[in-house]
Amino acid sequence: ICGLNSRYGGSWGSSVIKVFDLTVASTGLNEAAARAQGYDCDTVILSPGSHAGYYPGARPLTMKVVFERDTLRLLGAQIVGAEGADKRIDVLACAMQL
Repeated sequence: ICGLNSRYGGSWGSSVIKVFDLTVASTGLNEAAARAQGYDCDTVILSPGSHAGYYPGARPLTMKVVFERDTLRLLGAQIVGAEGADKRIDVLACAMQL
């Protein structure tokens, strides 16, 4: 691109779908896929609000983040919530590219 060498590193297969009034989002590997590919992984389940707690009207999200145990490298994530799941999965997918 523009005379520079560049390399396409692939994509993480991110997806977002609306299920009634919930948004379901995922990127990268889920826990089962990571283990099947031989990763020594662990997970953390988080329940943050959809925005800062000092601002009224925050709604809960449920996030499951999959990471490689030794390196703490992000391998994937899944998020379910009424609002904000799409924005968070985008940020995690970008972080996984680093």
